[in-house]
Amino acid sequence: MKQALDSWKIELRLLSRNYWSWIVLILTGIYIIFGFPEFLLQYDPGRTLMGSAYVVVGGILIFLIYGWSLIHKEKESQIEEVIESLPHGIRGKILGKGLALVSVVALSMSYSMILVFYRFYKADVLSIFWVKAVPYLLLYWGLPFLVAGLLGMVIRLSISSKLSYLLILVVWILFSPLISILSDMNHSTPFISDWISKLQTFNLGQSDIHTPYDPVYGLPMEIYRWMKVLFWLLVSVFLLCLRYLQKTHHSLFPTQGWYVSAGFLVLILPVLYLWNLPDQPRFEQGNRVTEDYRQYYGDHPKIHFKNGVPFTIHSY
Repeated sequence: MKQALDSWKIELRLLSRNYWSWIVLILTGIYIIFGFPEFLLQYDPGRTLMGSAYVVVGGILIFLIYGWSLIHKEKESQIEEVIESLPHGIRGKILGKGLALVSVVALSMSYSMILVFYRFYKADVLSIFWVKAVPYLLLYWGLPFLVAGLLGMVIRLSISSKLSYLLILVVWILFSPLISILSDMNHSTPFISDWISKLQTFNLGQSDIHTPYDPVYGLPMEIYRWMKVLFWLLVSVFLLCLRYLQKTHHSLFPTQGWYVSAGFLVLILPVLYLWNLPDQPRFEQGNRVTEDYRQYYGDHPKIHFKNGVPFTIHSY
């Protein structure tokens, strides 16, 4: 555990000395303070939160690169073999880097929430939106950023070539609201639009960045959205554990891999069950409600009235 804590401290120290981290922090603050228009906060704060999809797009890419760089630094400085030769060196390294990733996500979320609440305070937003903003930012900012960082670590642990750059790009498009933008661009082509809509399973951001805030439904935080993020979080942790076992216990990997897989199934089955429970989500592009509507009208092409009484309307 001491090795993990030492690795965690080193990663945070290196991050604080990296000027790119400060640039990203400043740009994020500028966008939240000046990019959240005052009139939206006064008249429609819900739409302001839902319109933060571009923050999610940029944040997922940043944390993909950050997770990738956490592993890449040892390979670039050629000290990976030294770390692997130490007792429990790989375990301490991965745990420390995982703690660093969680810490950076938590600090980023705290920083962003302070700025968002400052804007709410300046615009005199109702307190209900203050309460709803916390789980919303956690669902669409914090957890997706954590998943992106873990996937970045998995990519670098698995691929050492420049192919990892292409894979990061693909993961960024799939797991960010960019997939919604692609769906809107191909709206005129039903086949392509339907195919892209099915890829919404990967999207950890807003299903449709153009959906207006609906005071009846409230913010889009249905249970299946939480389960989708939790599913990919468990998948990313599972892949990271498998890669760790493969590097540290190569001879015992098949047996231990089965144990890890069994534990993963025990955790993932309740998530899949809750993910597919009937829900009342809003109607929006890329949402499974679209498929439910199509299935309903496909199963009920005609309206049938039972015990109907004939009548005639003589006048209006």
